[in-house]
Amino acid sequence: MRIIEQKKRKNLKKENKKLKEKKEKLEQIKYAIPYGIPIISSDSSQQYYNVSDVGIDKKKLTWKSGIQYPTISFSPALDIGIYSTEVEFGGNGDSGIGIVRDSYTINSEENPYSGTNCQHMATFGGYSYSGGAGCINYKGAQNSGNTSYSGNQTVKLEYDSGKGTLILFINGTQQPVFVSGIREKVRFILSLYNSCGNCTIKSLKKLSAQTSVQMSNGKAVQW
Repeated sequence: MRIIEQKKRKNLKKENKKLKEKKEKLEQIKYAIPYGIPIISSDSSQQYYNVSDVGIDKKKLTWKSGIQYPTISFSPALDIGIYSTEVEFGGNGDSGIGIVRDSYTINSEENPYSGTNCQHMATFGGYSYSGGAGCINYKGAQNSGNTSYSGNQTVKLEYDSGKGTLILFINGTQQPVFVSGIREKVRFILSLYNSCGNCTIKSLKKLSAQTSVQMSNGKAVQW
């Protein structure tokens, strides 16, 4: 009898684990922003890029010509909740990715790390990014400490409105330098240089829970 009861408890434990995993997957699906919502904002520097669909749930941006690092913003604006986007850059990864104030109209003739744009944008820099490779550039200051991502890596941003934070992940590894103190609506942005060439926006989601953790070597850049 004791052996039978032990087996029953073991099987029940396995079933509960499966149900928990299934629930977590369903929650992720439940809180995903539908693909039907436009992903590229109409006020972005679209004239500098070719934008095309990849399958049914991704978009590809290809740099055409013009200024260095023209900025594209995503829709919808990020309000209450936890949001993430995943992007894979091409070429050498010379690019920037970050956020912009929703209330700000992007100057399409400027890059994101100088002029008026940088007063309203924070960008994480990839390989050879002129705003600072491996840095967060905000208001013209380069804040170092992160790894600079390169081409063919999955770059993820996670924005948490409750904590007011923006955190970078490279191939699943959380980076220590992050943005904090965000208390307003923002939008995700990215910008490419010609040596990067293109990128694929793999996802834009609203999450049920954060995936980031508190790091002992964490360093905050105040928004």
